[in-house]
Amino acid sequence: MIFDFQCPTKHTFEANVASSVRQIPCPTCTLIAERLISAPLLKIPGFGDYPGAALKWARMHEKAAKQNNQED
Repeated sequence: MIFDFQCPTKHTFEANVASSVRQIPCPTCTLIAERLISAPLLKIPGFGDYPGAALKWARMHEKAAKQNNQED
């Protein structure tokens, strides 16, 4: 599942991890990031209902998160 994470230096990113995972290293600074409470994604707008839609959505959001973190 895809969850949002944030480290102590406020880098925010998404990661595809097991639902039991609560902490992971930040890909930007390597500090321990905590999983954020967020609403689940129930529908993927603009991508349709087909196998791979969630993967496409995840790739797009991971790319956007990396770009946002590089701007910080």
